[in-house]
Amino acid sequence: MLKRKRKKITHQMLAEVLDCTQAHISLYENRKTNMSVEKERLYQNYILNY
Repeated sequence: MLKRKRKKITHQMLAEVLDCTQAHISLYENRKTNMSVEKERLYQNYILNY
């Protein structure tokens, strides 16, 4: 989450890429839910390569 915030990547941007809701991303970052392995990989790659 800190890398995402430093790079000014919004939940909306990630939601569009991952095809999920902003709420789901928030829950994931706060460790209240999990993502599929594929979506988690996309999440990490998007932030690293942004």
